Amino acid sequence: MDPDPAPSVAGARRQVFGQVFVAGVTEAAGSGADIAGELGIGATTDDASASDGAAFSWSAAFNKQAAHNDEYAAALSPTALGDYAYAFRFKCQGGPWTYCDPTGAATGLPSPSRAS
Repeated sequence: MDPDPAPSVAGARRQVFGQVFVAGVTEAAGSGADIAGELGIGATTDDASASDGAAFSWSAAFNKQAAHNDEYAAALSPTALGDYAYAFRFKCQGGPWTYCDPTGAATGLPSPSRAS
């Protein structure tokens, strides 16, 4: 994910980007068929992947083609001061969600973000 959204001001919007590659799906120009991408924000105590991410608020839209990847974008917009976790998730052709983190380590763990 890019950029690392910490720190931010409560109520301020910061654009965050996530990319996905699926062989045979994302290489062509435009949004890959049946790819869904979402950026979630929630409490740092919540696991983004638990219960299909129900504790997080999810939203994102296709942004652009980035070489062989599809790039999605969404705005983080904390409503109050505090610590938040965020993560992108992607799925292809109705399959399970794959959770991503800002380091690219594919651990799927959310990253804390501080609104101040």
